[in-house]
Amino acid sequence: EAQIEVSVLGWTPDGHSLLISRQLSITTSDLLVVDATSGAVNLQVQTGAALPTEATADPTGRYIAVATTAGTLLFLDAKDGHALAPVLQANDGPVLNVSISPNGRYVSTAGQPPRLAVWDTQTYRQVAVSLPLDVNAIEARARFAPDGRLVVTSGAVLRAFTIDPADAWDLEATVRR
Repeated sequence: EAQIEVSVLGWTPDGHSLLISRQLSITTSDLLVVDATSGAVNLQVQTGAALPTEATADPTGRYIAVATTAGTLLFLDAKDGHALAPVLQANDGPVLNVSISPNGRYVSTAGQPPRLAVWDTQTYRQVAVSLPLDVNAIEARARFAPDGRLVVTSGAVLRAFTIDPADAWDLEATVRR
């Protein structure tokens, strides 16, 4: 139970557990990994005032990527919840969604204001500067497709980008329409 809000954010790759956020007070939120059959809490990670808006677990079971209302991205160890990287500033406003590439190598974040960032999961660094999107839009959303392309919406625009892992440090050179 939560005092203010509770949300189902996603599933673990094996489909056995739910990723759930709870806001217990204005200054206290957490992420829970809950067994879908028994309801047992297998993992609880405190996130402070930064309410998780979305979470997704990497297909190899190594980490959980968590987007927050504070505009941050968290990389948490999927087994014990410890931080794999410092808290990363992903947006000037809330990060509305987080998506993991099919191979687990990249994570995308998008939110309000409409901005797209891509992160390398081996170094936990942003691949390049954040890409501003439609400045007239309120927000942006992004998801990796099963084929690895990054599908991004912003306002009335939908785009698909290919992220080239051979040149991961220059996103502007690697993003192709």
